Amino acid sequence: MKKHQGIVLLLGLSMLLLQACGQPSPAVNKTETKPEPVAEVITEKRDYVTEHNYITYDDESHPLGMPQYNVYKAKEWPREDLDNAESYDQPRLQFFWDNGNSRKMKSDAYEKREKIWSMKIDGTDLRLVTDDFSGTSIGTLRRSPNNRYLAYTNNAIAGFNKVLFDLKTQESIILGSSSTLPILVWAEDSSYLYYSNGREYIKYTLATKKKEAVDIRLTPQTVIYGGKRIVVSDAGVAVYRESDNKRLYDILTEEDDTKTVEERIYRERAISANGKYAWAKNRYHKVFIDVENKTWFAVDNKGKDKWKIHTMENISVNGDEYQEGAARIIMYSQDKSGNKLSYTSWSVIKTGRSARLSNVYNAFANNGRFFTKEGK
Repeated sequence: MKKHQGIVLLLGLSMLLLQACGQPSPAVNKTETKPEPVAEVITEKRDYVTEHNYITYDDESHPLGMPQYNVYKAKEWPREDLDNAESYDQPRLQFFWDNGNSRKMKSDAYEKREKIWSMKIDGTDLRLVTDDFSGTSIGTLRRSPNNRYLAYTNNAIAGFNKVLFDLKTQESIILGSSSTLPILVWAEDSSYLYYSNGREYIKYTLATKKKEAVDIRLTPQTVIYGGKRIVVSDAGVAVYRESDNKRLYDILTEEDDTKTVEERIYRERAISANGKYAWAKNRYHKVFIDVENKTWFAVDNKGKDKWKIHTMENISVNGDEYQEGAARIIMYSQDKSGNKLSYTSWSVIKTGRSARLSNVYNAFANNGRFFTKEGK
């Protein structure tokens, strides 16, 4: 017993000496305490739409006071409602957007998955259109003229699915799948949809759900309006009578034999909802076409005028105003010579990784204006 007591006494003296020399004594059975969570400091103005979703306004970088959307729970967000007349007092944009934030939603596959959204062209009234699909979105979004039906494409395991979504019933119909990206074109009265299936063109009639092969010409930039089918092709515009497919006239803008075929083919194209105006770009210039008056002008891709009529994703029905983008909206107006008259841009999407493939519908609302709301 005395031997053990001596050892204990020596250990005690050693600890006292260590403390006297400024050395910390070893902790015995000390319980670790976790730091208190730091509350989120909010310095921005937030308008909460639901518990987990809100709108912010960044006045410093957005002097127009435009809304910016923060959506963390998409299922809580309001859906587009055909019975809400206030949603349709302006042209609207529809686009693909994966609203999920990778930092806050690492394990939430639904929020990080792309869905189809819409909003007024001024960036207000964001709505969820549909989340009734999986796989990568691709291609174009085409809304029927009566706003009820949405035709789109998504890249699934079976190939490119051609999907028809009914906003009234919230039902989706897969029209078919193919290995090539389809073309989608609506009838003027929304009664049928043309779509491509490889090299074949199909007419799908909504009332009868009948599919029939048709011998017509289509491109992704095709509009049916005023009884005519206006097609922006590789080197100009072709106009057909829709009732009997009779070719009425062509506007050929690429007849320069000094250029190769590859140089002349249009790589980018756009058309207004009434088919009266078209824009296209190839390797050496851009063209703006007045289809109704059968006139056009061109601007070189290089030189002092290279930024004139540079990019047009969406053209207003009066041919004076233009829009591009979804996460960042860009709008401008120009005269009929391509000189810009006004320009504005702002960011509207704050969460997620991408908002893309924007497409204008309800284009005749507000007298077709993209900018100032009529009557104000």
